[in-house]
Amino acid sequence: MNKPRLDNYSKVLQKLDEAMARPPSSLLERDGIIQRFEYCLEIAWNSAKKVLEYHEYKVEPRTVDFIFGS
Repeated sequence: MNKPRLDNYSKVLQKLDEAMARPPSSLLERDGIIQRFEYCLEIAWNSAKKVLEYHEYKVEPRTVDFIFGS
């Protein structure tokens, strides 16, 4: 198995930082920032899952529920 790359996570995290650099000027802009956060969280989870699987940890769907309290 190849070592997982975290390029996507770095990119979306940078975009989230840019969006949060100043207060939103409208509800639409605020909603966009929230959506970026949700996307960033999803990419973070997928990246963490790839790293864990690379190190031969078994990641099950219930792990997500435990971590995020779903």
